[in-house]
Amino acid sequence: MLKVVHISDFHLNNANLEDWNAYIKPAFVNLIKEEFPEGNAIIICTGDLLDQGGKDFGGISNGLQKFKESVIIPITEELGIPTNHFICIPGNHDIDRFADDKIEVKGLISIIRDGDIEDINDYTKALKYDSPGHSKRVSAYKSFEKDLYGDSEDNHLSFLGSSFIIKLGEVTIGIAGFNTVWNCSDDNDKENGICITENQYRECTDFIKECDYKIALMH
Repeated sequence: MLKVVHISDFHLNNANLEDWNAYIKPAFVNLIKEEFPEGNAIIICTGDLLDQGGKDFGGISNGLQKFKESVIIPITEELGIPTNHFICIPGNHDIDRFADDKIEVKGLISIIRDGDIEDINDYTKALKYDSPGHSKRVSAYKSFEKDLYGDSEDNHLSFLGSSFIIKLGEVTIGIAGFNTVWNCSDDNDKENGICITENQYRECTDFIKECDYKIALMH
């Protein structure tokens, strides 16, 4: 039986950081050690690592670094697991909603709302780390992700999502983490049209197609 630890919506800020360090982290680590005595834990965090774009820490980049220092590193070191056993994907609180021009954002929303599938697919095909188009709001998170996981034959990192292959003995576990916040803009995101495109799905899932277990992540 495959077991994973799933956490989400951490919403790290100054208030809960104190509670995390003093109370929650020790209990969390002890619980995982009990559940995974062989030390092969896989932890999945499905977005909103930060609260309100990391405002308590001076913005996205500083906030994500604080999450790495306060959450990811202590847990992986305490459990003795590699960094790619702690998989994160971005949530709508992990983006800079002011990074893109308002007119461009409204244009992108209108295309998604109108349901022009070819236009949406063409747009997302062009999104890259160094060419984020009208989705610069995700750039800080993707830089954090690239620094965290680095280049590896077991990782496939892209702007639209990132996939990982974890090997536990003879078993391979594929994790496809979709970037569902590339078009997040405000509190009306549900009405504005959140979508995963066809090429986005293929890029994330092709990398893990031969794995014994496959897990898809979205915020």
